[in-house]
Amino acid sequence: MQIFIDESGTFALAEQGSTIGAVGALVVTDGQLPALERRYARLRPQLPTHNGEVKGRLMDEVSVARVADLARRMGLIFEITVLDMAQNSADNIHAHRLAQCEGLTKNLTVAHNAQLIADVWALRRRLEQLPLQPLCPVDGNVRPRMEDLQTCRGLLQPARAESTRKFPMGGGRERPERQYRI
Repeated sequence: MQIFIDESGTFALAEQGSTIGAVGALVVTDGQLPALERRYARLRPQLPTHNGEVKGRLMDEVSVARVADLARRMGLIFEITVLDMAQNSADNIHAHRLAQCEGLTKNLTVAHNAQLIADVWALRRRLEQLPLQPLCPVDGNVRPRMEDLQTCRGLLQPARAESTRKFPMGGGRERPERQYRI
């Protein structure tokens, strides 16, 4: 199974400008991937690009409908989460993070494997130390900081390089750092 993740927008507390951020995940089984790559390769020339990369912000309603119809006909799963940072405050984000950290360890007991307990507590301590905004702007784009992504290593296993396939949605460039095998 392949999961392709992309983000758009703002993931920082901001007093001006856009405060909307979105993260989408497209789930494709290994069996669906070859057909998707063929069908998308036929569709891609009809889609607007910027510097060789298809950009959703440039797509009109017809283009969006074509891509959505392709995904629907193939039975793909697309999950999107949208966040309006204007609806949050630093205090609310901090409280949410603490509650998430507490949730990691609240059901651990001595009946659990000792290594599991140690690993979950280490993850909790690491998450408690993360900045409130774990995404930072790089060259005008929002990208996760690598040290923050390391926190998730035990939750998502990156796909091995030999099993990573190109998915030319982003200008034909392979992005193994965004592809995860579950």
